[in-house]
Amino acid sequence: MSRSGIGFFLTAVCVAGGPALGEVSIRLEPVASGLSQPLFATHAGDGSGRLFIVEKGGRVKILRDGALLGTPFLDIAGRVTNISEMGLLGLAFHPGFAENGRFFVNYATEEGGPRRTVVAEFLVDPSDPDRANENGERILLSYEQPARNHNGGMLAFGPDGFLYIGTGDGGGGGDPFGHGQDRSTPHGNILRIDVDRGDPYAIPPENPFVGEAGVLGEIWAYGLRNPWRFSFDRFTGQLYVGDVGQNAWEEINLVSRGDNLGWPIMEGNQCYPPGTACDPTGLTPPVFDYPHPLGRSVTGGYVYRGDRETSLWGSYVYGDFITGRVWALVPGPGQSWTNRLLTETGRFISSFGEDEDGELYLVDFGGEVLHMRFLSLARFAQFADGASEAGRIVSRIAVVNPSGRPLDGVLRVRFRDGSNRPVEIAGHLGDEFPLLISPHSSVKLETTGLSEPLFVGWAEIEADGPFSATVLYSFGAGVGEVAAEAGLAPAETARRFLSFVSRNVPAGIDTGVAVANPGANRITVNLALESEGEVVAVTAFDLESGEQWAEFLGERFPDLDPLFEGTLTVFATGDMAATLLRTLGGAPLSSLPLTAANPWGAVIGIPPGVVVGTE
Repeated sequence: MSRSGIGFFLTAVCVAGGPALGEVSIRLEPVASGLSQPLFATHAGDGSGRLFIVEKGGRVKILRDGALLGTPFLDIAGRVTNISEMGLLGLAFHPGFAENGRFFVNYATEEGGPRRTVVAEFLVDPSDPDRANENGERILLSYEQPARNHNGGMLAFGPDGFLYIGTGDGGGGGDPFGHGQDRSTPHGNILRIDVDRGDPYAIPPENPFVGEAGVLGEIWAYGLRNPWRFSFDRFTGQLYVGDVGQNAWEEINLVSRGDNLGWPIMEGNQCYPPGTACDPTGLTPPVFDYPHPLGRSVTGGYVYRGDRETSLWGSYVYGDFITGRVWALVPGPGQSWTNRLLTETGRFISSFGEDEDGELYLVDFGGEVLHMRFLSLARFAQFADGASEAGRIVSRIAVVNPSGRPLDGVLRVRFRDGSNRPVEIAGHLGDEFPLLISPHSSVKLETTGLSEPLFVGWAEIEADGPFSATVLYSFGAGVGEVAAEAGLAPAETARRFLSFVSRNVPAGIDTGVAVANPGANRITVNLALESEGEVVAVTAFDLESGEQWAEFLGERFPDLDPLFEGTLTVFATGDMAATLLRTLGGAPLSSLPLTAANPWGAVIGIPPGVVVGTE
């Protein structure tokens, strides 16, 4: 704990559990442009850092060191039919690609025969690692397609080393060919094959239907409509599948051995056709589904396992091809899931991609691949500077970088009324201040207390990694200081506030609480104080839209022990903002400009496991 002047208090708040998805902003940075109908992006797992981009017309291009290579890695445009949903649809590199140069593609064609899906193997050119041997195609699977849509197309190697293949139901509306529940056909399934044995492959003996009469042994799971994109969580090995819906529901499935995902008995969690009755016995429901028109064609993504944004770590990031929305699906206790909108891109999201470091990319069918930069975001209410009834107010902000790499970010200060009058912070005048913090270190910035007229607004920090931050207020010389502290509870980021609180009234130490309602509707706020596991005081009150309330704990709970130490929980029936104000030296809470209709509050976006404010 550091001290300045007569001193101030900062409480270390540990945010445990999770993953708790704090507020995250996304910056989409184009890394490849001028592409022709890109459908997928992936890495080779060979340590080269290259990104391989699939174009629907039959080419695979390489992005290396930030530039697209002029010559395609693979060009089989003459073998691919690029009509409707047909084309070059999938690409997967063998786990041993660095040693054996083997990779696999999935394409649909009408060239030289019936309309069909082909899964084929190619080898890299031994004399040029950026070129494939296009004349060495080895076909593993080929099966006819009754229509030009619902071809599936995804390929991925699982953590078990086997190749998984996504197949659609064959097209048409409502599964007119009856493939969804027919295990004698390759359509409507996730297939699993062993490409290291057999000729041209072997069926793993652990596959669920091996030896069952009239059933394809390659089937791992069935009952799918069009599993356009799926992926394995690189940490847990779980298989996530985005299955494109019919007319009403899009779904995300967590798929295990032998699952029947229900199509066409059900669409999402609803019986199909709509309005009919069905028997869901034996079906594995999706972990999440969303209705039209929130989206119209789900694009499966990846569980984020990169190191750039720990509050998103463990969340499944996916999107919708038609609406361009991107969400994060967060696992919770038991079988619960929380879905959160991350951004609306306005793009046609044909796929997501993952590089060797676990960082994610968005593939725009319009011709671009974009790096998804996930930025941590924290906001503070009641950032102030200038003259007040208690003296000159100086606001200090301490930002801690808990990670092992530099933190690059920006501090923005804004007036509550939306104007951006410059404020002087750390000797610089402006409204945005760059932050570059070394690993495992911190910085402190402070205002001068000289703003005329009094500055009352909010502060925002956006950075490219996890951080913790605390705001402090100082009231004139010798008057005392007030610390604004924040707590965040897992999975309830906007409705629950949890923090350690303390009082020492004889020493002039007390804690005040400010709660704001940023929403459009009235909310009920509940406060509870606990000490040594026992609830010692509770209260509840309503806040209208835009209303803010602030009191000392002793004012709200007049019988509270003057030497109280314990935990304060604030829970609201809707979104809220909450801030703690710790005083030392008797600075009255009313001295801090608390304003109604202020939509910002406390810290939103601190990742789980990060300690808040020991600076």
